[in-house]
Amino acid sequence: MTASTKPCKIGPRHKWTWLKNIASSQVGGRGTYAHFTLRGLYRCECGAKKVGRADNSGADLRDLFESQKDHRP
Repeated sequence: MTASTKPCKIGPRHKWTWLKNIASSQVGGRGTYAHFTLRGLYRCECGAKKVGRADNSGADLRDLFESQKDHRP
């Protein structure tokens, strides 16, 4: 979770709503290791966003990776 989240414009605290799970990958050392991370994307009614804990009741990992195949270079 981001520590630099600005105060909410609507009320005293942000009310975070889960939007979707996002997956990121990192490969290094000539392909000798790979690191995959699943995080959750959240938004407040005021428009602020944060990345935090993934929602296990959200999209399946297979769906996330299938949707990213079209965006790979």
